[in-house]
Amino acid sequence: MSAPASRPVHPCVVSVTQQGSRGAEFSTWAYLTHSRGPAWQPQPSNTTTNNHNDSNDSPPAGASPLPNLVTAAGSSIHVYSHCPTTQQLKLEVSFPNIAGTICFLATLTPKRLHHDERDALLIGVAAPARLTVVTLERNEHGPLLQAVCLMDFSTIATAAAGTTTTTNTSTLEDAQYTLLDEGATGQYHHNYNNNTLTASQSISTAPSSSSSSSKVKPKNYRNNRTTRPGLATVAVVLGGGSGVAVCELVCQPIQPQQHGHPIQHGWFALEPYILPLHALSRQLPHLRNSAASEQDTTNNNNAAMAGGNNPNNPNNPTANTTENNANQPMATGWGDMIHATFLSGYLEPVLLILHTAAGGRPWAGRWARENTSGPPPTFVTALSVGVAHRRAALLWSLPATVDAQTLQPLPNGTSCLVVGTNIIMSIQAGKIHQILAVNGWAHTTCPATLKPQLQPNAPMKLALQLDGCQICVLHARACLVVLRRGQVYLLQKTMTSSNSSGPCWSLFPTGQSLASTMGEVAQLQSWPFQQQQHQHAALSSSSSSVIKKEEKDDNGNDTNSLSSTRTGLVFAGSRLGDSLLLSYAVDTIQLPYGEIHPMEDDNHDEGEAPSPLADELLQLKPTNGEDEEILVKEEEALYAPPPDENNNSSNNNASVNIVAPSDDDDDDENDDETWKFESSKNKRRRLTKCCVLRELTPLDRIVSFGPVGASCEGPLASTPALAAADTIIPTANTSNNSKPDVSFGSSAFIFPCGFGSSGGLALVTTPGRDDRTILAEEDCLNVQCIFSLPASELVLLGMIPTADGRGGIKLLRQTIQSDEKSSGGARSSNEQWTEVEEWTDPRDETMNVISTSSILLNAHEMGRDGTFCLLVQDMDPHDGSLSWRIVMARWNSDLTRCDFLDDFNVNVEEPGEFLKASSPFASFAVDGDDQCGIACRWSSGRVSLVLIAKTGVKCIVNAPPSLHSDVTMSDKSATQQEGEAAIIEDEETMRIQEFYSSTDIVAADLFRAPPELLKIQETNEATAEKEEAETRVENSETATSSLIRPDFDEDDIFLYGLAAPAQSHNEDEAPSAKRTDHSTTLSTFLALFRKSGMLELYEVNEGNGELVRCWICNGGERGQHCLQPGKTVAPLPFPRSHFVTVEEIRFFMCGPSISSDGDSETSLRSLSMALKTSNDDLFLYTVKSEGNGLSCVLERESIFSQCRKTREQTRHRTKLIKKGIIPKDAMALDSYEHNNFFRFSNLSGQDGLFAALPQPKWIVSDRGRPTVLVHRTRHSAPAGGKSSPVMGFCSSLSNGGFVTLHERVGRFGSQRLTVFKEISPIFRKPGLIPGGGLCIEKIAMGVTVRQIKFIDNPAISTGDHPLFAVIVSRELEVDQSDLNDDGMTAEEREAVEREKEEARIQRQVEADLGGFDVEQEWVEEIARDDVFQIDANLGGAPPIPKEFYSLWIVDAANEWRVVDSYDLDEYEHGLTLQVMELTDFQEEPGSAQTTIEVEDLTTTTFITLGTGTLNHNGEDVSSKGRVLLFEVKKLDAATIRRLGTHMVANLRLTYEKEIFHGPVTTLSCLSVEGKNRLVIGAGADVNMEQWGNGKLTQVGFFRATMQIQNIMIFKNFLLLSDAYDSIHFLVWRESDKSLTLLAKDYDPIVVYAAGIMSRGAAMTFLCHDDRQNLQFFQYAPGEAAARGGNKLVCRSDFHLGSQTIAFQQHYCRSSLLIHSATPTSTVAALKQQDPYHGRTEDDQRLGVHFGTTDSTIVSVVPLSEPVYWRLAALQSVLANAMEANCALSSRAWRLYRRSPRRGGCRNNDRKKGVIDGDLILRYAGLPLTDQEELASAIGSTVDLILDNLLELECGSLML
Repeated sequence: MSAPASRPVHPCVVSVTQQGSRGAEFSTWAYLTHSRGPAWQPQPSNTTTNNHNDSNDSPPAGASPLPNLVTAAGSSIHVYSHCPTTQQLKLEVSFPNIAGTICFLATLTPKRLHHDERDALLIGVAAPARLTVVTLERNEHGPLLQAVCLMDFSTIATAAAGTTTTTNTSTLEDAQYTLLDEGATGQYHHNYNNNTLTASQSISTAPSSSSSSSKVKPKNYRNNRTTRPGLATVAVVLGGGSGVAVCELVCQPIQPQQHGHPIQHGWFALEPYILPLHALSRQLPHLRNSAASEQDTTNNNNAAMAGGNNPNNPNNPTANTTENNANQPMATGWGDMIHATFLSGYLEPVLLILHTAAGGRPWAGRWARENTSGPPPTFVTALSVGVAHRRAALLWSLPATVDAQTLQPLPNGTSCLVVGTNIIMSIQAGKIHQILAVNGWAHTTCPATLKPQLQPNAPMKLALQLDGCQICVLHARACLVVLRRGQVYLLQKTMTSSNSSGPCWSLFPTGQSLASTMGEVAQLQSWPFQQQQHQHAALSSSSSSVIKKEEKDDNGNDTNSLSSTRTGLVFAGSRLGDSLLLSYAVDTIQLPYGEIHPMEDDNHDEGEAPSPLADELLQLKPTNGEDEEILVKEEEALYAPPPDENNNSSNNNASVNIVAPSDDDDDDENDDETWKFESSKNKRRRLTKCCVLRELTPLDRIVSFGPVGASCEGPLASTPALAAADTIIPTANTSNNSKPDVSFGSSAFIFPCGFGSSGGLALVTTPGRDDRTILAEEDCLNVQCIFSLPASELVLLGMIPTADGRGGIKLLRQTIQSDEKSSGGARSSNEQWTEVEEWTDPRDETMNVISTSSILLNAHEMGRDGTFCLLVQDMDPHDGSLSWRIVMARWNSDLTRCDFLDDFNVNVEEPGEFLKASSPFASFAVDGDDQCGIACRWSSGRVSLVLIAKTGVKCIVNAPPSLHSDVTMSDKSATQQEGEAAIIEDEETMRIQEFYSSTDIVAADLFRAPPELLKIQETNEATAEKEEAETRVENSETATSSLIRPDFDEDDIFLYGLAAPAQSHNEDEAPSAKRTDHSTTLSTFLALFRKSGMLELYEVNEGNGELVRCWICNGGERGQHCLQPGKTVAPLPFPRSHFVTVEEIRFFMCGPSISSDGDSETSLRSLSMALKTSNDDLFLYTVKSEGNGLSCVLERESIFSQCRKTREQTRHRTKLIKKGIIPKDAMALDSYEHNNFFRFSNLSGQDGLFAALPQPKWIVSDRGRPTVLVHRTRHSAPAGGKSSPVMGFCSSLSNGGFVTLHERVGRFGSQRLTVFKEISPIFRKPGLIPGGGLCIEKIAMGVTVRQIKFIDNPAISTGDHPLFAVIVSRELEVDQSDLNDDGMTAEEREAVEREKEEARIQRQVEADLGGFDVEQEWVEEIARDDVFQIDANLGGAPPIPKEFYSLWIVDAANEWRVVDSYDLDEYEHGLTLQVMELTDFQEEPGSAQTTIEVEDLTTTTFITLGTGTLNHNGEDVSSKGRVLLFEVKKLDAATIRRLGTHMVANLRLTYEKEIFHGPVTTLSCLSVEGKNRLVIGAGADVNMEQWGNGKLTQVGFFRATMQIQNIMIFKNFLLLSDAYDSIHFLVWRESDKSLTLLAKDYDPIVVYAAGIMSRGAAMTFLCHDDRQNLQFFQYAPGEAAARGGNKLVCRSDFHLGSQTIAFQQHYCRSSLLIHSATPTSTVAALKQQDPYHGRTEDDQRLGVHFGTTDSTIVSVVPLSEPVYWRLAALQSVLANAMEANCALSSRAWRLYRRSPRRGGCRNNDRKKGVIDGDLILRYAGLPLTDQEELASAIGSTVDLILDNLLELECGSLML
């Protein structure tokens, strides 16, 4: 048995941000949640030319809705819909944490035989490299990406149904690529790898860089025969070009399984065709060296066309076998394939490949050599591929510039753009049409054969870099170009008066930028609307103004006849920051000078003449049935031998679209230099027709944080302003009447996030913990409930009744006082709540005893005139009987007197009956009078509805009895098929039936909601009258027959559901017109939940209280995913081991609040239902449409969060009862149950629900979808003493805030009232609700924040000004305009060259005489000559990006303003930052002085900064570093007033030390025996330095292997991570001041991050490597695997699937502490209650958390042995039982990824042993019956598993 310190620590990896990443690395438009509508149908192909009719770009106005926007980043996919009024994106469904990294996303359009069919998605996933066709479906567990076709690939290029989509992904090691067809025809497997068909081998190559783009245009973008919905061609490039496979995806109809079903379609993958690259390479023009080779190429081409039966023919289908292809050479002759796409303007798919020569892309440094032929070219090659005929032919191959990066196809189908860093090349029909230079370096990357065609930009010369730019097509003549830094340009075809070569491409600046919050744009997606349509039907009138076309030009001329406006949407996605949805408007205008010529384009507007350059080869639309003739002509032209290299079919006479300068302008030097290209005799070239970007307006922003760095913990604001000390609320300590404890503000976790302009800070906190939201707080005692009267500015406090049943009511009045801050003069308002005199009954009778004996149960304010009503409980002092009354009163104008209005007794109907609970009051107006109602639930199981007017109680109506007592007993109905004589199987089944056969009402709610959301159908008047008559209370047993229309047969019911609109046109108003806006018309509904599980909804007649049933369903208490209403209720299985009922139900509107003027986006608001069960489980449902727009269902939301009590809380309560700290549970059965659900409106602009459960939660809206936030309480008592930490809640205060009442630390019963002004700042500032109960606020700083540390020193950081130290880098573009002209003449340049040559010769002579290498001796003096020269005729020198590092001191309480800063030197990078206290050693190391006692040593707080300097000469000079020590001095008040309010401290450099053996990558503080020393990690050395006499002195060292990455210290032990050689475990010995290696990991792991976690005495080390793996090691010297203690033992491993750079520790809190915002005080109180707390291993757990590059936050939590094995079994069962998104295996996804680096030295055995928390947390979202089945499968119980999951959730939250 191992020692306790070496016992395994079982880790569990949990995503804290459960909603995944909100970044948008990939995106597409697709119809997923709704269909296009009946108006969008395929258009007939009846034209004869390839004219492009833009009127078919989109459906008719108002006919079809906008598609969904689908985004993907990392392992997350989100589906949005577009809200038509506010132009915002609504989150429909999200799929976080799928089992794979998404690397590709595209849309597939099915055959639109039915307009209600929806699109499919083509998703590429890396590791495993898989391409999957998925559809959005819903099963019994929620939304699902259902996989219908699987293919395993690495690089994808797709052309689908007139849609061109391309992407390139990195080649993945250890991947074996297969194609799997799961269609009805069977399964097909085709195994191949690299360029061979060996099925058993796997690819193992070096990863290449990834460059991705995705472009999806609206379907039916072209009206030609090549637009074939339901057909997609997929090309896959393997191994960077070692192999290319092409296959077809076909959407075919599926046979309906029964009569009446609509025809449905499924996607199938045909057998892939592997291109014979080696044979095709002999046809490439640059490889043909002789006529013989050309003849051989021709023969091979003919053989490829014919196919034949020659077994040696690689194009023969029979040759595509392993045996025949095994003899193919490994070198294909194609070089590196850089990018691939499809051209869609041909009858067969044409694959366009951008590739290099056979030798690959040359190194950029070789271009500097003098070479008259220029750099070697890349090539653009077009291949015609016939997958069905198994043939491929080379159409043409053209040279391109060496810097070419991507291919962008154009809408005409035969043209494309080749985008490089310095050029944009246009190719039309296999000919180079234009090469556009964007800077003066373009000629350096252009081969000599292409330089004559190189042209500058026509309007103006540019100085740009297109590296990393994104392009999207707006229409056939305009593209939107966004550079890496966000600058927006318009690339368009311009028309000139000189029309020799047709229109040419020009790049126009727009003066706009998207980089303010995006960082870098990852991709663009456009969705164009109809031509000449000013606004789409889905756009509101407010947005139409931003795309309005100007009607007058600059001269006042009418331009309507000369311009046309194109409008649409553009989505700019980013993975480094926010993503933007923009609307655009592009006008095509003709300029009023020069001769106007029609545009000679491949596509023409309606009414324009066709292009004379069109030939028969490019005809896309045949006429008169001449298909065969066209096919013959196409094959003759396509398969003919290509021209020789000298005749490359390019247009050498191409000219730019400008008019030459006139003779009158020859003397104008500026114009002559600007426009002169070849001959100065030409006229000035002027534009005659161009496009103008009228508007590019942001509509919405998806907040994302980009890469997340290492966190720090610190306060966000000053100490909250508390209530005054003289308040007279009864406190727990009334003897001394002391003030509440004023402590430092609660801390939050601050993460660096983003990059560049999107950089900033992510503030992670929770509601209740953020001190910025607290207005006041005060202690109190014996308060039971609180209610607000907003018009009266009062809060009612219901006191806990005494032993004799006497309660009482107290009132608090709000007062506001203003004070002035001492530092800045800014005034702030502190709210105080002063107790008014104890409330008494306002009558003059002898009933004043109500004030002291009445127990307040409920309260409500009616209108704004001060009228309110109270529901109170009285006890007869004589016999102890209970009575309930509704008291109505009204405050006068000055709130000095309360006038009595009415007093009504609510009588019982049965002896012994008592009031069990009541719903919140619901307000409504009848004939303009304010009224309200309340539902009272009695112990007998009945509910009475009380309607109240200002004059008194109007009526009391009892709820009707249940109508479905016979159908709820599913088990009974299954066993009693033959009647009452059936025999019950066992006693357990009898007990279950007996329990669930009860129709008692266990929960009720009265609420207001839009009537159309809860009405099942809209019918004509006769049917409505019949329904109303049948649903009367007295005839309720026959009410369900109204749910089916009498004219519906069985097929109609199946097609349209139980509810459908009447088809008759005799109605006065259409059903759609009857629907009203949610914000204007509301009805009152009564919701009843019965013990049997039946949910019934009744519409209330607000005049007389009549109830009309409108909804019935069951299964809510069991957590069923979908609750469907119907006339009958389908039997559902009951839980076998749980008797579950609903204890409370609440309907509420969730979403943005409706403003006072009624202006609100109702599509972002949803009607939701919250259920609290007898197990304290929270089920959240949302009313959603089924899709047909006629009926709605209640769909459960997956919140993955538990609210029930834990076993730890139950045990703690038992301990408190045994010790007498709290009294025993004396709660009588007749006690009143106060509400736990509290609706709120207009809190932080949100409507939602607060759930006061054992784990308090907020339910708010995140882009229209309900989500959950956790609530924290300050100085809260440990959980377990009361049923919930929060005892009361009320909102609707006059200041828009809310009040909470929670249990406080102290003696039992101590409470605290806290007044908040808002829920969280994220609702008014940029922020995100990422799931997991957290809220993250984004602080934009416009720089990249590298590291942040809190200055935890009270002398520097005060409560009013918490200060942080931050390393930032500014990414700037440095101007290089000095390279355009050096200002020297030719003679001066020649003299400079001579001087350089003489100096070079002199150094060489000295080196030869001295016997040393000149390059090594004068390496820092090497002259770097600029070999490349700027060609000013093409453009200027583009700016280059450069980073500048600084150290900032920021003030968190002052909007994170910079207090002071220190700029680092040029080329110096800030690498590490620490705030530490160093001991001041006065004696020198090794001196003979007497040792100073530790008590006599002083410490100084330093901000230590480690830097690395990379010389401007590059790698020729080794990097160095510095250690900088700073001190921060707080300024006095006079200095602050003189410098400004934000200058509260001063940063001063105290000391710096040069480090010559490498950059300083890590700094740490080692504290041993009360002495603090500095540990420096630089290069491969670890130095131990001590501070004394104003300098650092080295006292110890250790040398690692390669490069120190990080050092973590605990006690006197050091965990050192080497960037290339795994981790080392060291110990510091103070006696001899030495660092000694104890053990290390001998596997060569590339470590990115290392951390420490522990449980009790056991400790484990974890490291993260370059393959995105996590490995867990332990120091166990007694085990055999430790090799005598020298080796760290690997316990487990896990594939994370994302990258991180740092691990941060946090204390894993239990469920007793998780609700506290101040855990320190709660732990102290817990130890007073339980002295043994903290001694168990579960109370001593340290976990780690970290941010990833995918904008997510993850925690690793240690588990105990029993919990680990239980969850491991559950994980195994869940992986098999639950259907996975995209058919991905979570088990395979989490396997350790092996690395090829130094593979012979690696131990590749997988240890596993890690729990996937994201998978097992899905268990909590399953229905209770499914939970029981899974629990029984592993031999456990549901309660035990959920208890473990709840403790796991508590331990994973660092807040």
